[in-house]
Amino acid sequence: MTTIRNFTLFFVTLFGLGFLATNANAAGKDSGFLIHLVPQYSNYTIQTTSDSTQTSLAAETTLGYLFDMGFALGIRYDLTNSSSTSAGTTTKSDTTMYGPAVGYFHESGFFGIFSYLLAYTIKTDTTETNGDGMQLDLGWLHRFGSFGLGAQLSYNSLVQKKSKNAAGVETDIDPNTKISGFGLPSVVFNWVF
Repeated sequence: MTTIRNFTLFFVTLFGLGFLATNANAAGKDSGFLIHLVPQYSNYTIQTTSDSTQTSLAAETTLGYLFDMGFALGIRYDLTNSSSTSAGTTTKSDTTMYGPAVGYFHESGFFGIFSYLLAYTIKTDTTETNGDGMQLDLGWLHRFGSFGLGAQLSYNSLVQKKSKNAAGVETDIDPNTKISGFGLPSVVFNWVF
């Protein structure tokens, strides 16, 4: 039910803002340095015989250059801090991802960004997992001068390659081990200067 509500909120925001704006780029710059920031926060409880709570705080950042025709080149860096508590035990994890990004920002406000993630790392108290992958972001921005505000939906596919335990012993992971799927709809902050 939460997923349906999140998708509904995303599309109402996306098309509601699109309806209010006739030209998203009217007051904005056509080219310049680009900062694309997507903060995310989630906190939910899974109710079973022993309730568990999961909290996550993330920031997806793309820095680059937006060219006159709407194409953008840049570098993406994502950081996520998570914690999960179940039966009185708390597990924390930090996830980082980075790699080159290429995107297109249409004057109507719609945009897409493709990122090849050269590396991603998930660190917990006892293990470290490494791999690579890709992410595709699709969304819509409304420009207020050089500032843009909008919403996006992301899809990623990550391949886990190696795992290291607390003793430092490294193990290869079956290359068919993938993490993929859609993230939560997100608010986007975007600056071109």
